Amino acid sequence: MSKTVVAHEKIAPVSGKVEGTVEFFNKKRGFGFIKVDDQPRGVFIHAETLREHGIETLDDNQKVIVEWGNGAKGRAVAHITV
Repeated sequence: MSKTVVAHEKIAPVSGKVEGTVEFFNKKRGFGFIKVDDQPRGVFIHAETLREHGIETLDDNQKVIVEWGNGAKGRAVAHITV
């Protein structure tokens, strides 16, 4: 049985830098969501995006600065600062 590996998608930012709060991040599954004030739903964050910015993991309710864009499945973080 083979396992399909999906390459990490590069996101082009469409927002400026905005403050957000980590709703949750699951290190084992490699993703989470960040609540951004001007968005009705959380913005997706992939573990690879964290690694690209020198970040290992996020804590629930942690404050962050993000730029987000539109990914294949909806809004996703393009850049993050903790």
